[in-house]
Amino acid sequence: GEQRLWLDVFGATCSGSAQSPVDLDTSRVLDGGSPELLSFPQGHKLGPLLWSHLNATVRAVPSVGRGTWSLLLEAPYDGTTRTEYFGHAFGLRSLTLHVPSENTLDGRHYDMEAQLLHRPVEAEGATQHLVTSVMLRIADGSTGGAENGFLQSIREGYGGPAAAGGGIFLGNPYQFLYPRDRSYYAFNGSLTAPPCSPAVWVVFAAPVDISAEQLRFFRGAMDVARPSALRRAPSEPAPAGVSCAAPCPDGYAWNRSSGTNAR
Repeated sequence: GEQRLWLDVFGATCSGSAQSPVDLDTSRVLDGGSPELLSFPQGHKLGPLLWSHLNATVRAVPSVGRGTWSLLLEAPYDGTTRTEYFGHAFGLRSLTLHVPSENTLDGRHYDMEAQLLHRPVEAEGATQHLVTSVMLRIADGSTGGAENGFLQSIREGYGGPAAAGGGIFLGNPYQFLYPRDRSYYAFNGSLTAPPCSPAVWVVFAAPVDISAEQLRFFRGAMDVARPSALRRAPSEPAPAGVSCAAPCPDGYAWNRSSGTNAR
């Protein structure tokens, strides 16, 4: 894949020892205890993590690229949707969807992964990014899974008249995308593409449910967005270790052109 060329990208640090994505071996994760999830009108706190938002909705500009859906938050929402980690504040800048997940838990890919990129608030002194990861899965392969309201709002907004103007309104992901169980794994890593800047990763342990139809839609849109010059590999049954997190619904196929990390 093209990742071998990243070392030659000017200004990139893709040869670092803390390169993401990673496979999280949960048997080796240190247990920091089970702090109580504290809730307040516009946010939650769990241990050193504090999530806060001033608005129940955000406005973002959607785009579909090679292997990725991306939503770039507009002002002022990129400044009013914040995560604090050990006292350092980070503003939510963008959200990207990857099919299948880039990170894995105990060697297993999930059907989709939502990565929320946060940039440090300059006055707070942080020098690296913070990425929050939400794993998405088809919960019940026999029925096609439960439709995810947040993803559906992206889909409907992207195809609606508002998208023609650039941005669409969505429910705040802190409130409408994050799992109810905020237990998480945290580690030092990097952005998963050049410039591979250093980043703290917060990966929620609990996955969020999506429907099989939603997975097909988002994955199909990513595939259509690929440059026609790229060689496409035929679809085939999902290989061992990278299949659906739940039993795959009938007709689900693994397209090798997407790679094992959606690139």
